[in-house]
Amino acid sequence: MPEDIKQYAICPKCHAKIYYLIETERVYVTFDAAPDKQGNLHYDIVYIDQDLDWDTNYMIYRCPKCDTVLAKNEEEAKVLFKIQKAEDKQDEDKK
Repeated sequence: MPEDIKQYAICPKCHAKIYYLIETERVYVTFDAAPDKQGNLHYDIVYIDQDLDWDTNYMIYRCPKCDTVLAKNEEEAKVLFKIQKAEDKQDEDKK
């Protein structure tokens, strides 16, 4: 993570100041599995399909402190940081 990042969000559940979110994606990945001399399998990615019709959202963004799901898409994730930036600006204006 770049050290010059100053933008942050506040987790609505644990109230921690967070500078990043943990993104998890549900995808189907096709691998080639080939054995080595010891019989262990080694996997090479052949194809990744993110466009499958999942019953739920295939991408989630979680708090790195408490693991709560905070956003279900990239736009929601961006909003978390924009809200805090706007609140910080209001606090600066009051000074």
